[in-house]
Amino acid sequence: MRRYKSLIYVLAFTLALAGCRSSHNATQGGATGQAVLVNGRNTSVNSLTAKMKLSLEAGGKSISLGGTYRLLRDDVVQINLTYSVLIVSMNVGTMELTKDSILIIDRMEKRYCRVAYKQIAPLREAGVDFDYLQRVFWGDAADVTNKYVSWSYGSWLPLSDGQFPQELSLTLKDNNSKQYKATFTLSKVQETSDWDTRTSIPSGYEEVTGETVMKAIMSVAK
Repeated sequence: MRRYKSLIYVLAFTLALAGCRSSHNATQGGATGQAVLVNGRNTSVNSLTAKMKLSLEAGGKSISLGGTYRLLRDDVVQINLTYSVLIVSMNVGTMELTKDSILIIDRMEKRYCRVAYKQIAPLREAGVDFDYLQRVFWGDAADVTNKYVSWSYGSWLPLSDGQFPQELSLTLKDNNSKQYKATFTLSKVQETSDWDTRTSIPSGYEEVTGETVMKAIMSVAK
């Protein structure tokens, strides 16, 4: 687990990839502004939860994490990460996206950050907000492939209404051909709202500034 300095950076890396499509679209178009997604909703289901495997690759390093993937339409995207050693599974981090802010909790280092979208320059400049990001995680964004970004969904699962992707793959390449990749693989998808939609910050955790997250995002999204 120490191959990554901190879960703050792991979670920020994931967030950077989720917003990288619009960042590169804005850059290639020579202007910034509101990101445009061409797909519509694939389901009218408003709440679901799933087991999750998250695989991250960056700078020749790789790591696999488990966890839960929870969505409540127009309210919250919640990703909880676990790391297993032998038969012991540890809750190591949380990323929670709400309409107003991003909350990242690093349970290994006992610290957290809550930051508004507009405080993170790469997201602000690309017009990435909660609505954009929730559509990404619901599977409502269009697939895209170009020399900078590969973005796709796979293994669509039928729900009570519509469908939902069991795999979300995000890949970013920079001008030096370095590749950064995040793959979410989901299982045991349930249509339920029986979960806590807000994460409590444990007492004694240190709050870090938004610059910590911003620097982590800029390091992989530039």
